[in-house]
Amino acid sequence: MRKLLFLFICGAIFATPHAYAAVTAGASISGSCTQVTPTGTTAQLTPNDTSLTATANCATSDYIYYHGGSGGVSSSMNYRKQYCKTCNSGYHLEEKTQTSTRATGCTVTWTTCTDNPPCAGLVCQNELTWTNHDNYSTNHNQMRCNTSTDKCEFRCASGYYDNGRATIAGSTRPCSACPLYATCAAGDSPRCNKNYYRSQTTSTLNGTTYKCNKCPTLGTNSVAGLTSSSGATNINACYIPANVTVNETEGKYLFTSNCNYSGTGIVVTPGGSVSPAN
Repeated sequence: MRKLLFLFICGAIFATPHAYAAVTAGASISGSCTQVTPTGTTAQLTPNDTSLTATANCATSDYIYYHGGSGGVSSSMNYRKQYCKTCNSGYHLEEKTQTSTRATGCTVTWTTCTDNPPCAGLVCQNELTWTNHDNYSTNHNQMRCNTSTDKCEFRCASGYYDNGRATIAGSTRPCSACPLYATCAAGDSPRCNKNYYRSQTTSTLNGTTYKCNKCPTLGTNSVAGLTSSSGATNINACYIPANVTVNETEGKYLFTSNCNYSGTGIVVTPGGSVSPAN
C-alpha cells in the first residue's frame, strides 16, 4: 500500500503559484528637494503634484509633502503626492518613480495600485493563449488562463496525450508519448494513421495506454486490410477491398463490395457477396 501511494503522489504534478514580489507601501523623494511635514489646514491646502501620474485604486492612502530645490519659482512652493497603503480588491501594490516638473529637481517614488492580471499569482498568469508550461521538458504540458474562472487550464502538448491517470484537481495533466503509427494533436487523444485501428488498456496506476494496430490481412497472399480514413478506433473499421483476389489453399475468390472485419473474422456487409476469382 505504501508503494502504491508513493507512486500515485509522484505521478501527480502540481501547478505551483508564483506570488508577487513584495512591495512596501510608502513614498520617498530624491534629488535637490526637501520633504516637509505640514499639519492641519496647511496640509489640506497643499496642492497635488499634477505633473505625476495619478495614484489609483487605493483602499487606504496617505500623502508625502515636499518642495523643490533651488533654481526655479516652484522651489518655494509645497506639493504633495498621494500614495496607496492598501489596495481595493482585485488590485496589487506597484511602485512608480517619476521626476516632477513642478517641484524643481525632485524625483518622487510612490506606491499605487494596479489591476491584477488574468490568473494573478498563478503559473499561467497573463497567458491568454496556449503556451508551454515552465516544466515542459518533464511534464509536456501547455497552459493558459481561463479568464471566465480566473484559473489555469492545462493540456498535453502536440505529440503527447492525456492518459487520464488520477491527479489532484487543478494540476497539470498526466501526458504519455503518442504511440507509433499515430498523430496526437495538442489536447487530443491519439489518432491512428490510415489502415490502422486503435486499441487501449487502462489501469489505475498508469491510466490509459493506446496502441495503433495494422489492419489484419486476409488469405495466403496477405491482402491488406484498409480503413477509409485515419482515426479508426475499432477493428470493425478495417475492410478487405472489393475486386482484389484473395488466395486460399481451397482456391481464389474476391469480394464484390468492401468486406469489413469483426472481432472474429470477416463479415460480408449487407448486399455484399463473394465471387470466385479467375
